[in-house]
Formats: sequence, structure tokens, C-alpha cells
Amino acid sequence: MPAFDKFAYSDGRCYGMRTDELKSRGLTLPDPPATLQPREIDLLVDFLLARVVGKGAMDRARCVEYWGSEVEACAELRK
Repeated sequence: MPAFDKFAYSDGRCYGMRTDELKSRGLTLPDPPATLQPREIDLLVDFLLARVVGKGAMDRARCVEYWGSEVEACAELRK
């Protein structure tokens, strides 16, 4: 996936194109996204285990609890 491989267009392995060809077409690539740090991964896993895994389908009450108030994203969920 080009967004995660800073060399994706350096040797033509991505769509047979190279960086200079992208530039000639006026195209640019964003910098690859940062990866999560081990501490951030631990926090994410803790959150998922506490609030998501094994808790069933999302409903409006859980959505409101997550966001702290009724938000547009919760409106389409059943009560």
C-alpha cells in the first residue's frame, strides 16, 4: 500500500510508476502516517476490552455513554 511504503514509487513497483512520473503529472504523495507507540497500543487494547469486546451490538445508550451526550452519530442507532 503506497501510503505505508515510502519507497513505493522509487523503483516502479507501484502501478509501474516512479516518483518523477508522479511529479510530472502534478501528483504528490502525503508522508506515510505515523504508527502507534506501544503505550498507545496498550491504551487502545484496554479500551476495547473494557468497552467493546463481548459487549454486543452498539445501541443508542452505549453511544451516548461513549460520547458523553446525544450526538448525530447516535441518532441512527436503536434505543
